[in-house]
Amino acid sequence: ITAVKDYAFAGCRALTKITLGELTEIGAYAFHRTSITSAHKLDKVEKIGDYAYAETQILQVEIPNDKIVGTGAFQDCARLMIVKIGNNVKLGASAFRTNNLKQENVNYALVKKDVDGKEIYFYEYYSKLTSITIGENVSIGNGAFYGAVSVKTITLGKGAKIGPYAFYNANSLESIDLSKAISIGSDAFSGDVMYQFVEQKDAYGQTAL
Repeated sequence: ITAVKDYAFAGCRALTKITLGELTEIGAYAFHRTSITSAHKLDKVEKIGDYAYAETQILQVEIPNDKIVGTGAFQDCARLMIVKIGNNVKLGASAFRTNNLKQENVNYALVKKDVDGKEIYFYEYYSKLTSITIGENVSIGNGAFYGAVSVKTITLGKGAKIGPYAFYNANSLESIDLSKAISIGSDAFSGDVMYQFVEQKDAYGQTAL
């Protein structure tokens, strides 16, 4: 088997390992919401399909040179810790985005009330991603690493084109060399680890988060 088509294993949550040949094609949502812990060998794959590995249990991703990474290809991989990107790679929008706006991440210590007496809650963005290494001449799409709140350093090769919100909420970032980057989009590194929202009640009067 060299090709995995769209939605081939999507939603197989109990699936932790898939042994395949050397792939040349990975379709959209191919492994979406499975429990696999590693991506397949990508040397011969030209493009990783949109959301192909989104919401999986992958721990580390290495993208070879000259690849196209589709929209949201590795979005919301909650256990992802290390990302290495080769040269001449095109990262689609939200390729490694982390949302993590779930109830279990609410910081109740920060709850307060607005002028109308409604409670204001704060989600804490959460990400295990701590290491990002990016090669030369890489195009980093809109929100590609949105929510990477735990990354302290980013290694960036020359010729990078950084899209809007590419590293939005990089709250822990301590150092990055942008002297050889070509362009930096709006809000590329801005944001906060907190997401604010107002309490809403459901039909039974309970707080709906």
